[in-house]
Amino acid sequence: MAMLEQGARIPDVTVFDEDTVAVSMAELTAEGTVLLAFYLYDWTDTCRNQLRGLRDRQEQFDAAGVRLFGVSRDSPYSHIKYSQQQWLKFPLLSDWSGDAVRAFDVAQSLDGLEDTPIRSCFLVTDGVIVGTWRYGDDEMPDAEELLTAARGHLSTT
Repeated sequence: MAMLEQGARIPDVTVFDEDTVAVSMAELTAEGTVLLAFYLYDWTDTCRNQLRGLRDRQEQFDAAGVRLFGVSRDSPYSHIKYSQQQWLKFPLLSDWSGDAVRAFDVAQSLDGLEDTPIRSCFLVTDGVIVGTWRYGDDEMPDAEELLTAARGHLSTT
């Protein structure tokens, strides 16, 4: 399966924030630099470690001018509790309908569940994808690598 590549514009799909407010991904990423971190599910070990890795470097991402967002198919209500339990300071977005995972081409069938997100990250500047990473279900994104890529991209823009 191919995922969206560098140079592609962000698809205009709607997700929900933790207050159940509909948010357009295109509008969310239209200005500035954003890291979208797709993960499988709240409450799983690898996903917890993925999000904690970003949380532990959030100040560095903030200093680099990069806004962080986690994206999964879990409900906004699950995200609220999960975010509190993990002490996350960045928003988790709910792709309850699966539109975002399909539009970004990061949908998979996992244990019979369709449109489960493939663990992946997209670095986006002004609505255009400038970096992509895809991982196995049990692989951990390297937050330092993502931060280095963001800093490198921002120093060239």
